[in-house]
Order: sequence, then C-alpha cells, then structure tokens
Amino acid sequence: YAVLKKTSSVDFATAWVPAQVVNVKDFGALGNGVVDDSGAIVAAIGVLQNNMALYFPPGKYRCTAPLSQFSGLTNVTIFGDAAEIYSVHNGNTFVIGSDCSGINVNGIRFTGNNAVRGNGIHIRCHASNVNITNCYFQGCSDFGVFIGHDDSASVCTGVNVEANIFQSTLGDGVHVMNASDVVIADNIFINTGDDSIGIVADVTATPPSRGNIVTGK
Repeated sequence: YAVLKKTSSVDFATAWVPAQVVNVKDFGALGNGVVDDSGAIVAAIGVLQNNMALYFPPGKYRCTAPLSQFSGLTNVTIFGDAAEIYSVHNGNTFVIGSDCSGINVNGIRFTGNNAVRGNGIHIRCHASNVNITNCYFQGCSDFGVFIGHDDSASVCTGVNVEANIFQSTLGDGVHVMNASDVVIADNIFINTGDDSIGIVADVTATPPSRGNIVTGK
C-alpha cells in the first residue's frame, strides 16, 4: 500500500512513500453488503497520514463494529463513489478526534439498523475546519451528525454541514453542543425522530456561538 518514487531528480535514489489515496478495497473490503468489512476499513484508516484521502469505491460496506477514530490528522478527505456504510453495532460510525483539522467527508451513505446504531459522524471538541457534504444519513439511533462533546474546556470550530440528507434518525439530524462558527446549509430532513437541527447549551461553560443556519427543508 505504498508506491516507489524517486527522491531526487538528478540520480536514481528511490524510497517507498504512502499512496496519496487509500482505497479500502486494497485492504480486503468487499462492499457486497454481506461480509463484515469492519477490519479492512480499520486497517485502511490506520495508514492515513496528513494530506491523504480515504476512498470507498461503489458498494455496500457492512460493519459490525465501530470504525477507528480519526486522530492526529490534517487535511484529509474521506469520500465515496456510490458507497454505503451499513452499520449494525452499538457505537458511532466515524469519530473525528479532537486533534484533527481540515477533515472533509463527501459522498458517503451512512445507513444501518436504527435500533443499535450510534451517531453517523461524531466531531469531538477541539476539532476544527470540518466539512460534511453530499452525504446521506439514515437509521442513526442517536444523531446523524454530532458536533461537540461533554467537555467544558474546549469547543469545535469551523464546521460546515451542507447539502446532506438526514432521514429517520431516532435523535436529531444535526446536534450542536459546544461549538463555534458552525454553518448548517441546504440540507434535507425527513422524519427525524427528534429535532431536525438541535443547538443546545448542555455544556454551560462553552455554549454554541456564531452559528449560521441557511436554507434547509
């Protein structure tokens, strides 16, 4: 899962360097909706470094365990091409850790059994500059997207949730706690179990601030 590149333009020195796009199928994920792809996806996440991308080719990826938390990463894109992550477990599908910045999630369907599934994407405090666009969330037993955490000392900053569809979540479509500079724009909400968008001050020391909700349905 690496490529050989020249280290100099004037000689033949070479070195193995990670591929810039990590394909989950290269790590054994099948995407057939039957086989458990959890381990393969976790392995693919494990090789991510800054300025790289994680790619889900077309398919339905069945996961029976939570996927690894993204941590310590900057400028990373997670994207799919007609890809669906079907989760049947107790827990979040993706967790974007507090030490991440510049994370982009685009074009993935997050589905599952709404009796046992946690948040689709949980963005923890201190994470910054996160974009979630053109995704579909269905059947989350908690929230489709959860921004913030039960931590009074920190906030998420610069989160953009745009042009997504939230359907039949048992909790809010988008739930915002201790966060600032959040934009929620041009999303569609269908039969969410609680609020379509919930902005709450449960952490009184660091309530939400500078939020902007643009058009939505």
